[in-house]
Amino acid sequence: MRRGSRERRSSALRGSASGSKWDTLHQERSIGTLARLTSEAVSREPKPDLVVWPETALPFYVRLEAQKLDRILELVRAWNVPLLVGYPDATFSLSGGVITHNAAGLMLPSKTIAAQYEKIHLVPFGERIPFQGILPFLGKLDLGQAEWTPGTKPVVFPFRDAPFGVLICFESIFPGLARDYAVDGARWLVNITNDEWFGPTAAPRQHADMAILRCVEEEMGMARCANTGISMLIDPLGRESKSSPLFQEAVVVGDVVLGGKPTLFRLWGDWLTGLCLGLVLVLTLLGWYRPLRRDR
Repeated sequence: MRRGSRERRSSALRGSASGSKWDTLHQERSIGTLARLTSEAVSREPKPDLVVWPETALPFYVRLEAQKLDRILELVRAWNVPLLVGYPDATFSLSGGVITHNAAGLMLPSKTIAAQYEKIHLVPFGERIPFQGILPFLGKLDLGQAEWTPGTKPVVFPFRDAPFGVLICFESIFPGLARDYAVDGARWLVNITNDEWFGPTAAPRQHADMAILRCVEEEMGMARCANTGISMLIDPLGRESKSSPLFQEAVVVGDVVLGGKPTLFRLWGDWLTGLCLGLVLVLTLLGWYRPLRRDR
C-alpha cells in the first residue's frame, strides 16, 4: 500500500465457476480455485491491500453454515489480507420466517466480518418477483427465480483511509446508488457480479461498460470482479486497465485511483434528466396550445 497516496492496490480474482457451484459436490472445487488464485496474488510484491472475489463466490448461507464460514475466515487470517466477497445471507424474522439476502462482506485477518451490504436493486424475475408490496399474491408465483429480500440502505465499507462502496451485479446501471456512496464518503467503488448467465454473448461487455459510466460520474476508480465476465480496474476518467478475458481463470492486480473533489453530478444529482423532461412537457403543452388559438 502506498500510504498517503491516492491509490490502493487491489486484486480481483475470478475462478470462472459455472452454475454447478451451488451443488454441494462442486462447492469445494469452486472455493478451492479462488483460494489457490488468492494465494498466488498475496505472494506477489507489492502485496495487495484488498482481495476481491465475485458475487456469490461463497455458494452457501454464511450465517447458517458456521463451519464453512470459519474455514474461509481462517484462510483470510493466513493470507493476512482483507477479503471482499459475495455470498448469500439469511436471518430469521420475528415471525419465524427466513429472510435471505444477496450480500457482500468485508472479511478481516482478525477473523471478523467488518461490514456487510445487502443488495438493494434485485434483478426483476431473476432474483425476486417485483411489486410484491403492492400485490402480495405475486410472492406466491414460482417461475424458477430466487426470492431474495432487498436491502434497505447503501453501506460504505470502512477501509483505512479509503472507504469504498459495493455495487452487486447490475447495480452498476444505477447512477443514484453510486452517488449515494460518494455522498456518504466512499472514495472508490467495487463491482462484484456473476455474468455466467450471459454465456458467450455481447452482454458481458455491455454490462462492464455500465460500470465505466459510474466512475466518470463520480470521478473515482473502481475494481470490478466478475465470475466468467470481465474483471478489470477502471480509473476516474473511465479508462480500463488490467482487464481479463471471458471464461478464463484470471488474477487482476493493480492500483485503484481514489476519488478527489466532488463532481457536479455528486453535488446536484440527476438534474439534467429532470430538466429535459420539463422541457419536453413545456414544448408539448406549447404545441397543443397554439393549434387551439388558431381554431378560435
